[in-house]
Amino acid sequence: TRQPDTLGFSDVLPFRVRLFQENHLVEHFELGAEIFENGQAATYLRLPMHEGVYLVPGHLRRVFGRSIDEFRAKTVVETAPEAVCRISIGEAGMAPVLWVKNDSTRRWESSETDWTLSDDSAQTWLSMLRRLNHGPFADNFDESSASKTRITRFRLESVDSVLLTLDFFYLKPPEVPEDLSILRSKRLPDLPVYVVQSSRNPLNYFAVTDTNLARLLCFGWWRPVSPVPSADSILHR
Repeated sequence: TRQPDTLGFSDVLPFRVRLFQENHLVEHFELGAEIFENGQAATYLRLPMHEGVYLVPGHLRRVFGRSIDEFRAKTVVETAPEAVCRISIGEAGMAPVLWVKNDSTRRWESSETDWTLSDDSAQTWLSMLRRLNHGPFADNFDESSASKTRITRFRLESVDSVLLTLDFFYLKPPEVPEDLSILRSKRLPDLPVYVVQSSRNPLNYFAVTDTNLARLLCFGWWRPVSPVPSADSILHR
């Protein structure tokens, strides 16, 4: 064609892809408009080193139209609930409490109190941890404030001695970033109040958008008598 702009190769629409091997450019091409040809999806393709425009199968713009977040691991918890045998709970300002599963009684016993908890309750809580996977990244989190915003640390040990550490952080309104553009680009409906980091994925912080889930995980199953406290009360003990 002598009118490539009619096929989606104007200055606005083209999608340019460059492929490198180390620092060497090995291929580059442009994607134009997507159409349906004989009932099949197709995309106009232009190879700068070749003459002409090609029509190739598939909607290729969708293949390459990705953000960097789509290539980042979103796994927080992989450990199977039934494999966990020891749980250490360290709340802000308090010494860690160890809970150990007693296979004979099917109860969890505490190192600090006379309480015992049913295995069903523990398994329900451990299963809820899986809901932290695939959450939005909390790239606004300031790592330098981790020590003062951490409210709970869990250490989960499985029967095969695999250790998983989960840190939960609570961000009060003064601690949210001045620049909200990153959060808005991720389409978060509200500013994240709870953030979690996992030793399974230590380079990333995740926003826990379900605040009820965060409260149940952080202030829950090991308190059979006392009411669930607020995050503010935990932070100001």
